[in-house]
Amino acid sequence: MVADKVIDLENRIPKLARRKKLRFIRQVSFIVLLVVLLVTILWYRQSEFSQIQSIELHGADYKSMQYHLNQLPIEVGESMWFDVEEIEQLAMENRWLKSVKIEREWLTHVIVTIEEYAHVGYLQRDGSYYPILENGEIVGEPLKTFVMDAPLLTNFKDDAYLAELLKQLAQLDNEVHALISQINYTPSKSDNSVVTLYMTDGYEVRALIYEFAEKLNHYPSIVKQLVDLDVKGIVDLEVGSYFTSYDSEYGIRIDESTYMEEELGESAEQNEEADDKDEKEDKDEKKEESPSSEDQSYGMITSNKFA
Repeated sequence: MVADKVIDLENRIPKLARRKKLRFIRQVSFIVLLVVLLVTILWYRQSEFSQIQSIELHGADYKSMQYHLNQLPIEVGESMWFDVEEIEQLAMENRWLKSVKIEREWLTHVIVTIEEYAHVGYLQRDGSYYPILENGEIVGEPLKTFVMDAPLLTNFKDDAYLAELLKQLAQLDNEVHALISQINYTPSKSDNSVVTLYMTDGYEVRALIYEFAEKLNHYPSIVKQLVDLDVKGIVDLEVGSYFTSYDSEYGIRIDESTYMEEELGESAEQNEEADDKDEKEDKDEKKEESPSSEDQSYGMITSNKFA
């Protein structure tokens, strides 16, 4: 029994040698694979396959896509292996951006999704025009001319009132914002927050800055009530909602047809001939009409209050 448990040394040595050989082969294989992997990684990082081949940008509504691509801290041809968080922080130095998200797609494609601050107007100062964002930032170089893609803000010397107006503009419905051509800061003796707006549809609006958005968002429904009057004028939103014709306020009558003629740019000669004809007719009518009937003809549309 004891003899059966004795291990023959001659039989054990070959087994130990094979185990040692296998262990050596595994070690060498591991080292070779590691070297190949490192060489492959180094080759990949140096090759064009590790470089950005294309950048796709989404969310450019106000500034052009090319403008935002030029502002990015990465560009085509650079390594794909950038720090995403660091690049996003650097991209936020672009003052037009409210947010930015950068993602890698596949091995060579980058997707950039941005959200811009809204472009709410141009500030006129010292003969130049400055683009203004909804966060109050005045961005870019001053312009000598500008495209009428946002309202022009004039006479704002108090930055506190300007800042509040910009907040209000950001709360306006897009439909109403598109109708504003110009906003003048026109403080009165009783209230320093009064502004006067000139609308693209021919009306003038007076409102208070601190309740500007709340009241002006009702502007489309107010104007609908004025269509039948066939006359332009002033919509006063300072206290309640009132309408006064230009005829009553300034002594000039601007009806719908007159406004359309001015928009279409009729010649000065045609307007002059029309004025002469109206003046002649007015003189003839004055001879026939009594003073009382003349007063009644003006009283119909000079002032209206909206519920």
